[in-house]
Amino acid sequence: MRRLAAAIGIILYANATPSQAAETRATPEMRAEYAERLRRVFLANGVSTNVFALEKRAGTSFDPLGRYPRLVFLGYLNDSSVYQAVTAGKVLEGAKEIGFAGVEFASKGRAAFWRYDLTGQTLPSCDITQRLCH
Repeated sequence: MRRLAAAIGIILYANATPSQAAETRATPEMRAEYAERLRRVFLANGVSTNVFALEKRAGTSFDPLGRYPRLVFLGYLNDSSVYQAVTAGKVLEGAKEIGFAGVEFASKGRAAFWRYDLTGQTLPSCDITQRLCH
């Protein structure tokens, strides 16, 4: 599992970072395409993790803090895999660059969530729910 976590971070960064000339106003389609590229990176490396862009719909109150659009990872995740995706994989940097206001990692194996708020001037050093810091 530790090797898998390390590989996740390196693979994500190498294969799915946003384009060099990222648009300043990314569209929902661009965010969905970015999420799909991330999902394919996981699949190509034998990791079953869903990745998708969650755009706010009118009347939606799913997130009371209002972090939309959000990049969501759903799979068998743990602290180590999330840490690697955030540090070596530079997921927060890529997500902010493409216009996401939040990133959420949700584990299928246990009731665990790691949520990052990208609306500030700087990237967060800890998630807001688990206090996983890097």
